[in-house]
Amino acid sequence: MSKIKRVLSLGLGAVMALSTAVSASAYKIADDVLGTPYEEAATVLGALNIMVGDDVGTFRPDDAISRAEFAKIAVHALGIESVASANQGVSIFPDVATDHWANGYINIASSQGIIVGDDTGTFRPNDKITYQEAVTILIRVLGHEPAAISKGGYPTGYLVQGGQIGVTKDVNAVSTSDATRGMVAQMTFNSLTIDLMEQTGFGNNVNYEIVDKTLLEDKLEVFTETGVITGNSETRVSNSSSLKKGQVEIGEGQIFKEGTSKAGELLGYEVDYYYKQNKSDKELILANPTNKNEVIEIKTENLAEELSEGATSISYYEKEEDSKAQKAELSEGYNVIYNKKHHAGLVNPTTGTVSVLDNNADGTFDIVFIDEHTNYVVDSTSDFSKKVYDKYDQDPLTLDTESNKDLTVIISDTDGNEMKFEDLKEWDVLSVYKNDEYVNIIVSRETVKGEISETTGRGNKVIDGKEYEVAGNLNANDLELGMNGVFYLDFKGKIAGYNATQRETANYGYLLNAGISTGLNPILSVKIYDAQGKEVVYDTPDKLQFNGEYGVSKDTVLAGLKSEGAVKPQLITYELNSAGKISRIDTAADKTASFPTSFLKSEFALNFKGEDLEFKSASNKLNILDENGKITGSIGVNSSTIVFDIPAGETDTDNMAVRTGEMFSDKSTYNVLAYDMTEDHVATAIIVTNSTNVERLESPIAIVDQIAIVKNDEGVTTEKLYAYVDGKYTEIMAETASVLVNGEGKLKTGDIIQYTTNAKGEIDGITVLFSADDKTTEFSKTFGDNNEMATVYGKVTKKFNNSINVTVSGGAEMNYSTDGALVYRFDSSKTKNQLSVADAGDITKWETEANEVRVFIRLYKDQVQEIVIVE
Repeated sequence: MSKIKRVLSLGLGAVMALSTAVSASAYKIADDVLGTPYEEAATVLGALNIMVGDDVGTFRPDDAISRAEFAKIAVHALGIESVASANQGVSIFPDVATDHWANGYINIASSQGIIVGDDTGTFRPNDKITYQEAVTILIRVLGHEPAAISKGGYPTGYLVQGGQIGVTKDVNAVSTSDATRGMVAQMTFNSLTIDLMEQTGFGNNVNYEIVDKTLLEDKLEVFTETGVITGNSETRVSNSSSLKKGQVEIGEGQIFKEGTSKAGELLGYEVDYYYKQNKSDKELILANPTNKNEVIEIKTENLAEELSEGATSISYYEKEEDSKAQKAELSEGYNVIYNKKHHAGLVNPTTGTVSVLDNNADGTFDIVFIDEHTNYVVDSTSDFSKKVYDKYDQDPLTLDTESNKDLTVIISDTDGNEMKFEDLKEWDVLSVYKNDEYVNIIVSRETVKGEISETTGRGNKVIDGKEYEVAGNLNANDLELGMNGVFYLDFKGKIAGYNATQRETANYGYLLNAGISTGLNPILSVKIYDAQGKEVVYDTPDKLQFNGEYGVSKDTVLAGLKSEGAVKPQLITYELNSAGKISRIDTAADKTASFPTSFLKSEFALNFKGEDLEFKSASNKLNILDENGKITGSIGVNSSTIVFDIPAGETDTDNMAVRTGEMFSDKSTYNVLAYDMTEDHVATAIIVTNSTNVERLESPIAIVDQIAIVKNDEGVTTEKLYAYVDGKYTEIMAETASVLVNGEGKLKTGDIIQYTTNAKGEIDGITVLFSADDKTTEFSKTFGDNNEMATVYGKVTKKFNNSINVTVSGGAEMNYSTDGALVYRFDSSKTKNQLSVADAGDITKWETEANEVRVFIRLYKDQVQEIVIVE
């Protein structure tokens, strides 16, 4: 693959200062006219809104054009489209309806004598227009009809006059053939700058003369000139001073409003530019690079030698396999633009591109653009400090324009759409170009998922049959052969980040047993407790993949699963073939000795094994503590972490569970084995060997409404809880029919619980916090080693705007805030609809024994979480 791009700038074939191809106009030229002889004409006419593409974005240069379409073009070329709009409501031709899209254009074109009807009085709006008719209409638009008539009239005189004044320049056609859209575009473009003919004598002295006026300047009030863009809002070519936002400089001190032209992106280029002269300023409509521009774009790794200040040329390899370097000679007094800012001399970049621009076709290059970017892969962001933290330990990227008023930050996606700091999210690849005053960030969210099947001689990686370069922010050696996952690409398509945690959860399983059957056709069978919490048995083919090796016999696999003569219960990963047999088994490579520096690559690994890790819910981490209680490391968990809850030595699957990270309770301790840890220290899978099925104390309460008997997806009879949770009426399946119990009986309406769930979201354990049957028994309880959670059930003695006083069994009054608490009501006196969501205003004081109203309050870390009004 060539690492050098050489462009002779024709039309819009330009390369902007950040080495990304852009249109030099807000008007997007259609792809089907790029590279054709009509590209420049179509670009200019499109920017001037004289002739645009169709609704689907194509120009169709080879299609014929109708009389109605040409009427619109002629009216726009004369700058009288507003008059056409005013003439839309009536029709002067019987075959043109009043609601025809071109009715107004046809009316005004006819009244101006530009396009006339036929001998029968019809206009024939959908008929195709011929080449000689198109020339005739443009001759009339230019006022040259008297000269055409004097030379023979229609069609010969018009064709002769069109050829003499330049209307038909660069167009060849048979006079009676249909005119194509490309031909019409070229002839209309030619007509814009042809001097008009006007009547200068009247009465008996009628006379016509060519005057110093054009359609472009006098009808459209648009002017065109040629010059080099010497400044924009970031810098000037010759010094670091900049213009106001939205301004560009062309030549010596001519300042223009950029408008929608995007001319600032063509810094240093010679352009044909079009502008309008407003009362106080000039506004660009289009900036089109001339054919004097030549640019060579070189990837930094293809430079033949380092760039040094004072160099008079740049050496580079044109193709990757070349051994002989090419030279780009620099002009005397060349300028350097480093990351969109003028720089005093050449800088030697480590990443990005070096582009040299010759803007006057003299063979030497006048401007050197050095675009050096650094890739950041977003780990997290701080809205407060406006910092971006990188996954690969680069210093944080600070984008705080409030503290640094001189800093300009521009963030955009790969399509050029503006983004905000708040839009950035984990795994975004940021390609950052920056200088002292300016940061330009291109955000890529392109990914490729698969396995690295090959590392080429150039160090590139082949994924799913396609070759990818590795960006400079990564160590290519970290991307090992066989690594499977999601790879994140920068805007140039290079691998800038990877997340090898993308194993299917079904591929993890806890090995229970394995054995080979006897008989004529022995089969290896494997019993697994899978990631869905099911005990399953799979057969294997005679040969399978085992720990990365192909074609391993079943006897060798069984031996590899044993320790001290018996099958070792352990976590494995496995794959099934189309026949439902296990075709691959991997046991975990023991990487605990290199913790915490061994992270998930291509092999299944046990990264950590330890006891008494303390969970902190605020950080979602299991912290490793030394004998003094100091944190020496941590294991992160998230919603994707698979947790096998298997007590040490347990073999009965009835006593096992598969859960999510939600099982861990704040400040509780656990013995764990952590597998497939990522570089941000998050475990993909964990075995917990000392689980006591403790509910997370920070979990919300559930207020029971009813229990239903149902069948689960496997057809097994179980139960479903209907309850209020987090202020919403919710239904949750139970793992078995024996979970939703309160002592000897089932849960009842009004009971308040906390619960845990397995990996399928089924309730597998509960703690009863309040029994509706005991609604007259007041209490105060605490939970957790450090009393993180408390429950209070008592009478309200006083009520304030944001708090209440409560006594328990006649004890001292305690004040509890109602701010931010979820409030529910349980009215046991009703026969139905006993539960509802309420608010603090519904809380009432205890009045008499005949009107018993109490409140249940749950606090976590001294903050009231929920209040239940019990009547």
